[in-house]
Amino acid sequence: MRCIRRPPSKLLTVLAIVSLCSFASIHATVLVDDSFDILDSGSNGRQNDAADPRDSAWWNISSASPFAVTTDPGGINDGNAMEMGVAGGDAVGVSPFGTIGLNTVGDYLQATMDFRRTGNQLLRLGLHHDGGTPAVTDHGNRSVAHNDAGYFLCFNADSGGSTSGYLMRDIANQTYLSGSWDDVDTLNEAFTIPNALGSTKHTAEFTITRIVDGVEIQLVLDPGETNEFTFVSQDLGAYTIGGSGRILPAGTWIPPNTTLNEIGWLSRGGNLLFDNVLITTNIPEPTTWCLLILGTLIILPLWHRRCRHRA
Repeated sequence: MRCIRRPPSKLLTVLAIVSLCSFASIHATVLVDDSFDILDSGSNGRQNDAADPRDSAWWNISSASPFAVTTDPGGINDGNAMEMGVAGGDAVGVSPFGTIGLNTVGDYLQATMDFRRTGNQLLRLGLHHDGGTPAVTDHGNRSVAHNDAGYFLCFNADSGGSTSGYLMRDIANQTYLSGSWDDVDTLNEAFTIPNALGSTKHTAEFTITRIVDGVEIQLVLDPGETNEFTFVSQDLGAYTIGGSGRILPAGTWIPPNTTLNEIGWLSRGGNLLFDNVLITTNIPEPTTWCLLILGTLIILPLWHRRCRHRA
């Protein structure tokens, strides 16, 4: 018996290479890549760069506050940026992206953006699930936005040359990005950034990764710079605190939040500018799965040896 290898055709080889290359996209599926370079102002507080399919729609949740694309030469950049103004109270803005489920250990969702405060104000950055009511519904009605659930990082006003902050969790049916009545006993963790944020440009990298019993939450501020700061925590599930003003009674078990489809900002006491918003995941899109399956079907015959008997 003699085994021979059938030479693959050029077409099959090319298709196999294309399919294999698609595998790399698993490690960096881009959900949003928004630099606010092309403007398409919409209704209901929406700002949308519609010409680029990876741009996103941004919605002003607190209707009293200005929310618009502007320029900030010499500040955050020399081009367009999104500005959230404060006209009394909080300015809250959100942007949806495709629903991501962190179902397998190692799955992650990462949001990276540049930001600049115009004053010494409080900022919050969150990754959430919209609770079934999209941003267009939440616009101008924060009672609706209360059903969003996820995690947010808070940067307090500078004090003594440093900036304090904390990680909190939003629970569905409670306040959105507020941090007052939605905390659970194991997720109210404080951290201190050893330098003041000031009014200069900074870069925030906010990552949520699935681990065995829950999720890991990581903040990297100004990655690669001399003043780089990293904070890491975990949510393995927790019981609510309960008490006056809280909706859920004490001892209510809240599992880790592993389904996310929205990014949110809150600014209090000054204008916030942000730019170069990049949201990525290592979870492939449906089209990527199709390419992978096609590639497997093509490549397997190339590796298969067919044998024939010789008399």
